[in-house]
Amino acid sequence: MFRNFDQISKNLKSKFFFDYDISNFTWFRTGGKVDLYCIIADEHELEIILNHLNNETPVFVIGAGSNVLIRDGGFRGIIIRLGKSFNSLKVNGNLISSGAGILDVNLSKYACNNSLQGLEFFSGIPGSVGGAVKMNAGCYGFETKEVVKEITAGA
Repeated sequence: MFRNFDQISKNLKSKFFFDYDISNFTWFRTGGKVDLYCIIADEHELEIILNHLNNETPVFVIGAGSNVLIRDGGFRGIIIRLGKSFNSLKVNGNLISSGAGILDVNLSKYACNNSLQGLEFFSGIPGSVGGAVKMNAGCYGFETKEVVKEITAGA
């Protein structure tokens, strides 16, 4: 399933772990082995990796591993985790641009440190911004959809 990944991994900064025990990464320490666990270096390498997969390969993107249960039988496919280049934060006026890999609590703290309101509820949500957007995470009567202005997904 991933024969060609031995070759392409030599030319990329992304990290590849074959037959990886995914329970080491999830908060609840559940799950068996995944065929390929990959920590993606950047958007360009994500595109390369996805282009090398066949259409039948199951792909699952994981954030902080806080809201996921993987069966003990493992996962037949690739689990992708976004690396450090997806952890950007930038203020532009009264808006924050956030990478999908930023922890929700860190987004909340960043907003507070920059005197921006409305993201306080993220301090009570475990996980990352990417997961919060996908699941419309919320608490204390607020939801992610209320504070998102725009989402960019790759090139």
